[in-house]
Amino acid sequence: MATANVDLHLHTTLSDGTLPPEEVIALAAEEGLSAVSLTDHDTVRSLARGQAAAARKGLDYLPGTEISLVVRDRSVHLLVYLFDLASPMTAALERLERSRADRLPRLVARLTELGMPLAEDEVRAEAGGELIGRLHFAHALIRKGYVGSVSEAFERWLSRGRPAHLERDRLTPAEAIALARASGGVTSVAHPGLIDEDEGIALAVIEDLVALGLDGIEVWHPSHADEARRRYAHLARALGLVATGGSDFHGDKKPGLRVGRGRGDLAVPAEVLDALADRRRSREVRS
Repeated sequence: MATANVDLHLHTTLSDGTLPPEEVIALAAEEGLSAVSLTDHDTVRSLARGQAAAARKGLDYLPGTEISLVVRDRSVHLLVYLFDLASPMTAALERLERSRADRLPRLVARLTELGMPLAEDEVRAEAGGELIGRLHFAHALIRKGYVGSVSEAFERWLSRGRPAHLERDRLTPAEAIALARASGGVTSVAHPGLIDEDEGIALAVIEDLVALGLDGIEVWHPSHADEARRRYAHLARALGLVATGGSDFHGDKKPGLRVGRGRGDLAVPAEVLDALADRRRSREVRS
C-alpha cells in the first residue's frame, strides 16, 4: 500500500459541500494523497461517483458516510467506512434522505412564522440542487440579511432548543452502530473535540459509543490542536480504538481548509487504512 497520506473526511455537493465529488477527488490527487473517503452527511449518493473518480486518479477509495446522532443531548457525528453498498445501512440512509427532504417546507414555514420568510427555491439554490441541510438554511438566512453569520444562524435559530429547530428522523446511536456492523462497516466518532467544551462530557459520550461497539476515534481533525491530537491518540490506544482522521473539507462553506492538509498542519498516515481493514477482518473472524 502506498505510504502517502490519506483524507477520510470529505464533503461534496451531495451533502453540504460546494464542490462535486470529481473535483474533490482531483484536489486529493493534486495533494499527492494515496486514499480518500467521501463522507457526505446521511447519504451514500457520492459513493459511486467517488469510486469512479478515484479509480481514474489512481487513488484508493473507502466507502464512507457521516451520520448525525444525539448522545447525552449532544450533537455527535459518526463516520462509517467500508460498508457494503447493498446493505441495511444504505436502506436506512435512504430513509433519512426522505426525512430531510420532508423537512424543507416545514422549516421554511417555521422561519416565515418567525418573521424571516424564505422561498424553498432560495434554500435549494444554496444546496446546488442536492441534499438540503441546516447549513444551507443558514446561508440562505445570511443572503437575505436575517443573520450575519453561520454561527449566528445556528445559535439564535437553528440549533437544538432554538426557535426554528425542527427534529427529523434520525438513527439512535445503537441503531447506527448496529447497522454499520450488519453492513460490514467500521465506525469512528468524528471530531470529538467539538462534542462539548467539557472534556468530561465528551469522554462520557465516547465511552457510551464504545459500549455500543464503536471502532474508532477521529484523532486528526482541523479543530484539534497538537495537544488535542495527542490526547485523543492516547485515548484511542487506551480504549482499543482505531485512530482516524481527515480535513472535513466542505469547499467554500468552510473556507481555509485544504483537502488532505486541513489548515496546513494535517497529515493522516496511510496506516489508518490497514487498521480499519484489520478491524473489519477481526470482526468477520469472530462472527
